[in-house]
Parts: sequence; C-alpha cells; structure tokens
Amino acid sequence: YFDSGLDPDTAYTYQVTARDLSLGQNETAPSGPLSGTTRKDDGNLVLNEGFEYGSVEGWNTSGAAIRAQSDTPLSGDFGARIANRTANWDGIGQDLTGRAVNGTNWTCSGWIRLEGADSAPVGMTLLVRDQVGDHYTGIHWSTATNSDWTLLSGPVSVDWTGSLERVRLYFEGPDPGIDYLLDDVACYADATGGGDVEMHVDDLAMSLVTRGPNFAGRVTVRIVDEFGAPVVGATIGGTWSGAVDGTVSGNTDGAGEITFTSPQTRSGGTFTFT
Repeated sequence: YFDSGLDPDTAYTYQVTARDLSLGQNETAPSGPLSGTTRKDDGNLVLNEGFEYGSVEGWNTSGAAIRAQSDTPLSGDFGARIANRTANWDGIGQDLTGRAVNGTNWTCSGWIRLEGADSAPVGMTLLVRDQVGDHYTGIHWSTATNSDWTLLSGPVSVDWTGSLERVRLYFEGPDPGIDYLLDDVACYADATGGGDVEMHVDDLAMSLVTRGPNFAGRVTVRIVDEFGAPVVGATIGGTWSGAVDGTVSGNTDGAGEITFTSPQTRSGGTFTFT
C-alpha cells in the first residue's frame, strides 16, 4: 500500500482490516494503530526520489520494466532497477508538469549504476512539450560502470511557449539490453533548492600562484547537497590569514564551485583560508 498526496511534516495514523473472499466479505477487527510523520518539505520536486517505500510509485517508463529492489542501493534500503529496455532512450522518468513554473531554473541530479555491462554512456534529460513541439535538454551525460555509482547533475532552464503539455525528467543512454540502477534523484527550483536543503563543503583545493616576484594563494571550494549534487548559487565567504589578510565572498557556479585568489605578497609565507 502506497499513500500519496500527504502533507509534509504531518503525523498520520493507520489501521488495517482484512476481508475474506466469501460473499459476505467478512471483515476482521482493526489492527492496532501505527503512526508516522512525513518528512519536512525540502523543496525537492521529485516524488519518491529514493524509492524507500519499496515502490516505484510516481515513476514511469517508455516501455522498460521498473521495480524497487533492495540489492546494492546507493543509500537507504531501496533503489530502482530498470530492465527490458528496447532503445537507448528507453528508461525511467517522472512527470513534473504540475510542479513546473515557466521561466525558472532547476538543478537536477541522480545516481546511476549499471548491471549487465562494464561501462556505458548514461544521461539525464528534460523533455518539455509545449504548443510548438518537443524540446529536449541533455542536463548531464557521463560514463557509468557496474562497479560504482555515477552522479549525473547539472542546471537546466525550464521554459515553454504557449500552453504546456508535459515536463518529464528521465534517464537514458545504455544500449538496449543493459539494465541499470537509479537512486536518490533530486530537482530543485531556482537552483538552490529553497528552504532547508542540507549542504556542505565537498572539496577545498589550495594552490600557490606565482606572478613575477609576487605570491598569492588560490582556493577552489566545492559545495554539494545531501545527495552529492552541486549546489548552484550558494553564497560562500572566507578569510585569508598568514602571509596576507583579507575577506572574500561570492556565489558558486553551475558546478557548485567558486575560486578565490588572495592578495599578493613578495615575502611569501603560509596562506591560510578559513
């Protein structure tokens, strides 16, 4: 049983009864109540993004077979398996038409792992169908393997002309006959994901820049969300100390990165960024 359309951050209580197959449909007494609270709305436009109900409710295909499975999920207890594919574009997707706003930007991501091949190209694509026709945007393509999970992520503009018929995010790429796994899919409007998206520093790479007799420090900071997808437009600030002093700030780019270069000095020393 899969209950949909529930409000976020809300407690629900369920009881179960059973009926037999007789004409009278005799019914048992209700079970004991079982309660649970739905998670807070973090702005993710994708429903059932981690398949953690053991279901593929909310997802569809162009002909392939899909099911939730507990073998080798990226996180949690379940992921999705896509099998019996008959074309490269045949794969799993979700209709986001009712959640799309014309003229907005999204950042989408998803993790893929192959089954049945050592490696193959995989892609995440957005279809927008309006009164003009079908418009396909390849958000991110990469090479997936059967030995580890591959992240697909990137920004995409969502816009259409006249009336909107359909917006669909889907995953494609491998040759027919190659199965793949999918887990932890996300799409956030306005690039940053709104409300309460968890983010952290994924990488901080320091280097020394030499310009004639002058030295400077350079740092590239990469910010990702809880799914490992880059966070676009995050405001990052920091302080240089040691050989030089100074404060800097700026916003991450489409790769979730921002680079800062310190003031220059001729005396050298240790460059520290915090």
